[in-house]
Amino acid sequence: MHKTLESQRGTIHYYIYYNDNPEAGTLVFTHGLSVNHKLFEKQLKEFKKEYNIITWDLPLHGLSRPYKDFSFRSASLDLKGILDKEGIKRAILVGMSMGGFISQEFYTLYPEMVLGFIGIDTAPLDRKYYSIIDLNFIGNNHLHNRLLPEPIRKSMMAKAVTNSEEAYDYMIDMLDNLEMEEVYMQGEMANKSFIEGGKEVEFTCPVLLIVGEKDYFGKIKSYNKRWSEDKGYPLIFIKDAGHLSNIDNYKEVNNVISDFIKDKIQ
Repeated sequence: MHKTLESQRGTIHYYIYYNDNPEAGTLVFTHGLSVNHKLFEKQLKEFKKEYNIITWDLPLHGLSRPYKDFSFRSASLDLKGILDKEGIKRAILVGMSMGGFISQEFYTLYPEMVLGFIGIDTAPLDRKYYSIIDLNFIGNNHLHNRLLPEPIRKSMMAKAVTNSEEAYDYMIDMLDNLEMEEVYMQGEMANKSFIEGGKEVEFTCPVLLIVGEKDYFGKIKSYNKRWSEDKGYPLIFIKDAGHLSNIDNYKEVNNVISDFIKDKIQ
């Protein structure tokens, strides 16, 4: 069911699917930069059989535009508003890429509401994992080649984060709803939020890290290895998958998520 949440920053669009079982838990899927809630269609189809599901268009993304004063914190406040509106007290957070940053931020604000965190091709919010060079790259990551035709730039973006034709088509479909200048603006706002709001996150709930074996987006694999070694979080690499591992190899990702929830949370 498509619903909206009104805030002083903008209108947030979200989608909620209630399971017939009144005892069913809730999974909240938060997508990454420059995509929208469609990113999790493969997970929705599988997990709505057993759980309540929430997907949403992040602020500045999908239908949740226009929006002012974006930050990981403001997005977390909006997610809290969605959960409050639906009467959901606790949930398992699944965050892909930037969605993982927002899920971590949410946990720092409302730890009592989080039953578990599953990061998909994301990275730690804590700035200690990043070198000065890394942070400088993040801060200037919006400096793309604006001279190329827009379709070529979108195709390059899609190819950089996918490892299958299906995932590539998904990415192109989601990018088609955006002008490239919007993509750059989203990136600038996300980078600003990370650089200004990076912080240590100490989870006391179960955590699972999932990364595509062929995720060559930045240094995602390296960050996750250090994160896993430092905190002891389980890290699973998904074969034949890039940065959009939850589409590239959705069957393996779904199995890993299902096993983790049943073994560590339920």
